[in-house]
Amino acid sequence: NESAFADALDPDLHLSKTVDASTTQPGSTLHYTVTARNDGTGGATQVQLTDTFPDATTSTLALGALRVGGSAARPTSWLVPCATSDGTVVTNRAVVSGRDLLGDPEADPSDNTASVATTVRAPVVGLTASATPQQAGEASTVVLTYTNTGGAGVTGLTLTDTLSRDTYYSLALDQGTGPRPTTVTRLADGRTVLTWSLGALAAGGTGSVRFTTRTSLLLRPGAAVTGAVTLDAVFGTGCVLPTVTGATSSPVLSSVPTRDPLSQGYWGNHPATAELLARVQATYQRHDTSGDGSLSTAEQTAAFAGSGTAQTLQSQLLAVFLNLADRRVVASTRIASKTATQLALADVADAGRYGIATAAVPLTAATQDRYSATTTVLDEIDTGRSERY
Repeated sequence: NESAFADALDPDLHLSKTVDASTTQPGSTLHYTVTARNDGTGGATQVQLTDTFPDATTSTLALGALRVGGSAARPTSWLVPCATSDGTVVTNRAVVSGRDLLGDPEADPSDNTASVATTVRAPVVGLTASATPQQAGEASTVVLTYTNTGGAGVTGLTLTDTLSRDTYYSLALDQGTGPRPTTVTRLADGRTVLTWSLGALAAGGTGSVRFTTRTSLLLRPGAAVTGAVTLDAVFGTGCVLPTVTGATSSPVLSSVPTRDPLSQGYWGNHPATAELLARVQATYQRHDTSGDGSLSTAEQTAAFAGSGTAQTLQSQLLAVFLNLADRRVVASTRIASKTATQLALADVADAGRYGIATAAVPLTAATQDRYSATTTVLDEIDTGRSERY
């Protein structure tokens, strides 16, 4: 009869799907296999497979005809985007359709769909930064801590800290426990960039760097000493993490001067302690002739040797820095004299910066008066004649 004839021609398409990974990382390619099989009593025609990927894009494949008991398998693939978050479940879905030999739709499409899911494991990196308050010129400890709370590791981890102007770093003066920066780059604008190439960090991993910096003795109390921190990494297959940023900010504390500055003649004959020389180095690197990032007793002695207008300026300037380092005066100590007024210099910090600027100008007939006036102001400070407490 007609019903029995229809049953004899009835295809029953069944769909199954597999994936090559139950977990994966961003940047990886998932490989799928979808298989359509005809379990019915009749052949299937116009068999069409539609694959819907996790990002909602689709792929349509024409499989043609499937005889009874026949099957067709097709591979597909999908690249997991680098921006996929940790723990995301990505699902691939497929559906198959077809008609019987008379061109009618399949009677029972209940098993015409299939799906597979994969969990994405991605790194989640974090960064914290802190710096201790400091007296001008003294060591401040900076701690940068990085973590990976995600489900996948990273490689090529790079940490940078861009120090503000008037903040000095050198390997020779670093009192931290490390690791030491891979590179130290001083920019033309006076900032310093410290870079650490830290390599890999596993899922759940953490690490830190600890180092010390020193501020210029010419910073007044309350000045904010800052650092701009960034953390970068690669992961998976060619993925780059968005840059993680952080910052440090610590104030310069006030100190009470002893009000008994010593002359350049005294400092020229009395070696300063290593700590005082380190504070001077953080302020003015002119006398670090070895270029090792520290100021030695021999370099102090050499800086006071010689004669002439330029050398006298340098000697008086170095003496001011040593008096600052020893807290005999401080950056905010007010000064008043005829020459200081002419040069619009209100305190020791003003005079020190003006002295540095003058020393950077070539000594010529046109700059002779500037050298003379600057030397006078510095000498007035070193001999205690211009300070106003």
